[in-house]
Amino acid sequence: MDTEEKLLCWDCNGILKRVCITETYEEPVLGSITIKDIPILRCKSCSSEAMGDEGNTVVEEYIEKEYKKKGLERKYRRI
Repeated sequence: MDTEEKLLCWDCNGILKRVCITETYEEPVLGSITIKDIPILRCKSCSSEAMGDEGNTVVEEYIEKEYKKKGLERKYRRI
């Protein structure tokens, strides 16, 4: 019996599956950086994707690490 809660797609009500992707980001100071193994949810039916808190954390921590490797401090804009 499957006890894992099934998450439904917001577009088509299909089943969402957790997958890991690779994305390339452009950072003003660092330039182009590629981040692997970013967890997202992807619909099995329509392929819609969403990155939640876990994926955002992976991206932010990777970017912070890259700044530190170069001895730089990341600057944030204040709104």
